Amino acid sequence: MEKNEVMKMKSSESQVMDGSDIMKLVGNEAVFSNFVDHKFQELDIDKDGKLSVKELQPAVADIGVALGLPPQGSSPESDHIYSEVLQEFTHGKQEKVSKTEFKEVLSDILLGMAAGLKRDPIVLLRMDGEDLLEFVKSPAFEPEMLSLYSELELPDGSLKDYIIKAFEKLTVDQGMPPASDSWVVHLFSLTA
Repeated sequence: MEKNEVMKMKSSESQVMDGSDIMKLVGNEAVFSNFVDHKFQELDIDKDGKLSVKELQPAVADIGVALGLPPQGSSPESDHIYSEVLQEFTHGKQEKVSKTEFKEVLSDILLGMAAGLKRDPIVLLRMDGEDLLEFVKSPAFEPEMLSLYSELELPDGSLKDYIIKAFEKLTVDQGMPPASDSWVVHLFSLTA
């Protein structure tokens, strides 16, 4: 998303993730230690004071989600990254990880994520349908939709097929989330 696009958005509609919150968490020793203590206790199922590879799996999965990876098992490329994250914790050979090791590795991973977000911030835009409704009620709606429909070529398509294809061509400026987003694709597949 271009910087000028970000400027056009109201602050209540968007949130910029630039890594600063992660830096604050890791930088505040008391808060980060409390976070690690809580997470470690949650993961240490057998209460032996160390995390096994199996007990680390939920933390590895959470890190994968934070990195935007698909679930484990869905692609060899993402599985390799999950494996690398696990190896960071276990140093490739340990069976169990102490709380101190867990904290150090988690800190390194979070600081790496924060550095990446600082370099390339992510803008989260909440779309509640208000902009789409505004577009539908605007004088521009009818001519734009006619133009979109005239571009569509679905010889055997139903009205529903035409509507779905037309919605896929709407943009964020018109209040429609990008059709390429996985959850939007999932919604369109539910209607097909």
